[in-house]
Amino acid sequence: MFEGIQFEVAQRLSSAKSVLDGIKESPTADHELIQDNNVYKGVFFVLLYGALEYALTSLVSSTIQFINDQNLNLERLKPRLYSLSLDPQCEGIRNGRSKKWIKQHELFTKLEEQTVFQAESTIFPSERGNIRFKQISFVWSVFDLQPPAILQKEIIGVFETLADNRMAIAHGRMPPQEIGKRYSKEELEKYYLQIKDYCSYVSSCFENYCLNKEFLK
Repeated sequence: MFEGIQFEVAQRLSSAKSVLDGIKESPTADHELIQDNNVYKGVFFVLLYGALEYALTSLVSSTIQFINDQNLNLERLKPRLYSLSLDPQCEGIRNGRSKKWIKQHELFTKLEEQTVFQAESTIFPSERGNIRFKQISFVWSVFDLQPPAILQKEIIGVFETLADNRMAIAHGRMPPQEIGKRYSKEELEKYYLQIKDYCSYVSSCFENYCLNKEFLK
């Protein structure tokens, strides 16, 4: 049911793989080729991170929209999903300091009503910042996804590496070649396969969640 997302993720992964394939490591390479290779390695991190971020945010968005389309009352859903549907009311409490009690009253009154779940599909329920295991784990908790967020602990370090390197390059703290020279092509190939497999895993988790209507109590 998420074929469009899966296709786009595959395209983004393919772009990262193309950059990776363009790296020609050789013990006799000249300085210019080494510099070019290091630039490609740095750019690879940006592209691979982008594929991961797109997969997660798009799957979350589509899952929220899928639940919206069911037209279900909140009382039929797992309570932890209320935070998505009632986000505007929660935002009102956060911003309405002088009207805190009025806003809180409105929130809990709404819970007493036969309120249909409707949430903004662009919400990504996590702290701001780059995608790391902390953010992924929290998203898992909000939706109460039953499969584990990760299958191997090793992937946590990969998330951290992608986020750190992407942020350093994107914010201009380090040029791509400075990041790239730290890694061999073999290491990057391993990162690629791990993220490719993880994107496929995440897609299957959200797809089964929707198909089996695991959002119901």
